[in-house]
Amino acid sequence: MGDIVLPDISPWPTRQALFAEIAEIIKPEYTEPEAIFGLQRYIKSLKKLEEIAIQYPEILVLPAHRLYYDNHWNGIHLANRANELIQHHIERCAALLEILGSRPKTAEETAREHFDEKLLEGFGSLMAANEVISHCELLIASGDIAPIDGNKYAATGRTGFKDYIASLGSEY
Repeated sequence: MGDIVLPDISPWPTRQALFAEIAEIIKPEYTEPEAIFGLQRYIKSLKKLEEIAIQYPEILVLPAHRLYYDNHWNGIHLANRANELIQHHIERCAALLEILGSRPKTAEETAREHFDEKLLEGFGSLMAANEVISHCELLIASGDIAPIDGNKYAATGRTGFKDYIASLGSEY
């Protein structure tokens, strides 16, 4: 659980597209990408953690990284942190939708507009593009953007992602 609710940073959500790379290994138990990959799955996991935190308010959660960081211990209040992360992804979706509203763009173009230049150095540009793609997968599912020309995304004029995220259950 520690990696899913890291303090101070949002863990990188996987992309549903990665499912194809391991599908043969994990079938027949998992047959659909969204069962274990993607931002939707991550948000469902966060909602499940919120439920656990409400059921067990005394739970102590220690992060897998940054347990002692910035001169203090980082125990995590699970319900608060899960909610913060969900809100972070809602804000990220809104920002990306705004960027895509001007014209269709690739994940790389969108990442360059969204992320600070320093974060795009070296491997950071690949991580940023993957982060954009994971959010675009959710925005496609909500009907707010559409894939075009093979590798670009375009806004549809809708803004239903908040309702879509709210509708995601925590089922396992």
